Amino acid sequence: MVAVEDAGVGRDDERARIDVFLTGGDDEPRTLLLEGEPGIGKTTLWQAGVESAQRQGRRVLRAQPAESERSLSYAALDDLIRAVYDDVRDDLPAPQQDALDAALLRSAGTANARTIGSALVSVLAATGREQPVLVAVDDAQWLDLASAHALEFAARRLPAGVQLLLARRPEGPKLDIGTVERIELGPLSLAALHHVLRSSLGAAPARPTLLRIAATAGGNPFFALEIARTLDRPDELGGPLPVPSSLQELVADRIDSLSPAARDAALVVAALSRPTVQTVGVPPEVLAEAEAAGVLVVELDRIRFTHPLLASVVYRAAGGTQRLELHRRLADVVDDPDQPARHLSLCTTPPDETTAAELEAAAASAARRDPPPSISGSATFSTEVSSE
Repeated sequence: MVAVEDAGVGRDDERARIDVFLTGGDDEPRTLLLEGEPGIGKTTLWQAGVESAQRQGRRVLRAQPAESERSLSYAALDDLIRAVYDDVRDDLPAPQQDALDAALLRSAGTANARTIGSALVSVLAATGREQPVLVAVDDAQWLDLASAHALEFAARRLPAGVQLLLARRPEGPKLDIGTVERIELGPLSLAALHHVLRSSLGAAPARPTLLRIAATAGGNPFFALEIARTLDRPDELGGPLPVPSSLQELVADRIDSLSPAARDAALVVAALSRPTVQTVGVPPEVLAEAEAAGVLVVELDRIRFTHPLLASVVYRAAGGTQRLELHRRLADVVDDPDQPARHLSLCTTPPDETTAAELEAAAASAARRDPPPSISGSATFSTEVSSE
């Protein structure tokens, strides 16, 4: 992820809201939730909040559960209270001591869920009497169920001087934690992405490449960084940028869940610059399936992907022969006058003077209006086609 020292880049408003939250009193909402897609910067901002709390003299109890630990009961609870439990154990009623000892695998007893929740409240209260406390949980969507129930119980009964900072992805089960202040992390600006890439890679790409990286990554700093690391030079055709395997793993499940017909429709959408329902030409139920899976969005007659990275993954997953045939077919059906030449270029492998001429004409036509990046790159490619 992006380095903590860059946590404020493009996130001034979010940082300010965290600072206001940390200085709020017991009458303010005492749970703050950072929510956003993978790679958007939740952990970086969460860590910055943790460090800010520590500078203010707060005791931070933290947990960063992993997906592989979701089946391990009370694993996250152990992470949260391990550092303070021995110091406050004697302040707890005997039944709570016994329950926590069992939950933390210190004894062979049983751990009743309600008793564990009450015991967590007692631990937080005892710790908070010494200094203000911040309970900080990153990747809260991976909490094991037992720890999640204990945290829900405690969050609705937070003792004085205790606050809760959570970071999580929007999908998955929601925690029932009462009144919450929520910060939804959106895409970074182009200037912020430029700073992140320059800071992480030593140099930022040229503006045209940066624009395409930002568009493909949807303003997601982690995605942009991973894409930039794979690039030796811009894609000559102005088509989708390559998506590293680490990102493919993040989005491949949604693509794999589609039926063959819906995957084919998604591929057509990925190959088109301005996809419409008419051009894609599939039954409504196929588009409905892709919408239900969170892959496509249909807005009147226009179709788009829910995230640009999905388009790149779909396009790159198709075989070369399949893509060539698709572009050959699309060259005959698209109605925009500049688009047939683009699709001809994408299905032309040997030198082709006719295609080169058509591409130059398309680029000239596009230059007379505000062109999308894929068309503005046509002139450069036409020279390469005719000279190779």
